[in-house]
Amino acid sequence: MKKANGLSWGISVFLLVSLILINSNVTAKPLNTLAQKQIKDEGTGNSVYLPLLINGEEIPGTNHPPFTPATPNPANGAGGQSLNLTLTWTGGDPDGNALTYDVYLEAEDSSPDFLVDGDHNTTSFVTDTLTANTTYYWNIIARDSQGVSKTGPIWSFTTLNHTPNTPAFPNPANGAIDQAQNLTLSWIGGDPDGDMLTYAVYLEAGDTTPDILVSENQSGTSFVTEQLTGNATYYWKIIATDSGNAAATGPVWSFTTLNHIPSMPSSPSPENTAIDQVLNPTLTWTAIIGKLLLQIAVMLQQPVQYGALRPSITFRIHRLLPARQLAPLNRY
Repeated sequence: MKKANGLSWGISVFLLVSLILINSNVTAKPLNTLAQKQIKDEGTGNSVYLPLLINGEEIPGTNHPPFTPATPNPANGAGGQSLNLTLTWTGGDPDGNALTYDVYLEAEDSSPDFLVDGDHNTTSFVTDTLTANTTYYWNIIARDSQGVSKTGPIWSFTTLNHTPNTPAFPNPANGAIDQAQNLTLSWIGGDPDGDMLTYAVYLEAGDTTPDILVSENQSGTSFVTEQLTGNATYYWKIIATDSGNAAATGPVWSFTTLNHIPSMPSSPSPENTAIDQVLNPTLTWTAIIGKLLLQIAVMLQQPVQYGALRPSITFRIHRLLPARQLAPLNRY
């Protein structure tokens, strides 16, 4: 009986010492060196580590850095993007830690260092209104709750360039008549992206498809013509071009210049009431049409008797007929 009790006591002591040694070995080993079970995430292919379980308790193991931010939207190098854009990406953490993201975004700088949002807790970011026809660069830094971070690659996209507004509201109005021969043409332009514009002006008389360029690369929305021809129909159009070389061609407009009435003929030769004139005189006078000074000479086609009234003289400018001999001492 005593022998049995002694054996039981010895076994108990052995088991107690073994447990002490086992517990001592477990606690003596740093937790972060204990192997964690590693599995593959089926969606991303990234490695995910399961927490340690010791005596049924979850013990944190080694803290691994977050996954590298990936799968950008818009895709890297994408063009024609909206000026109001939502950037998205994929993230995650192999240890299941909560993450925050720093978002860097900058125009025309391939190493963006402008922080537009820090400690962002989702994988999407809504931009402010962007500049048209501009290349933007962006990247994401993921950071876990332990302060361990992972920086993603730099991505880029280019915004859409809208065409300028179609030139409109011409002055003079389309089809206007009786316009001055020195004229200021004007129109309304503009650009939906706020780009600086230049204008080309085409103007031609008597051609419904004007192709004579009278002004180019001008920034203003008006043009002063040179001296125009009277009683002529002119056709004109405007082409607007923005800084991204997008262009908008306006419709063809027209106007007709004033037909000026000739001035009262003047400066007669011989002078009015002149006497002692030759029997084969040349009659001349002047008339002003616009800025055109005409001097016309005609020969009398037939004499009239002294004292008789002649209401008009028929003549052709391009054909002068010889006059008959006038009778002396007659008034003509």
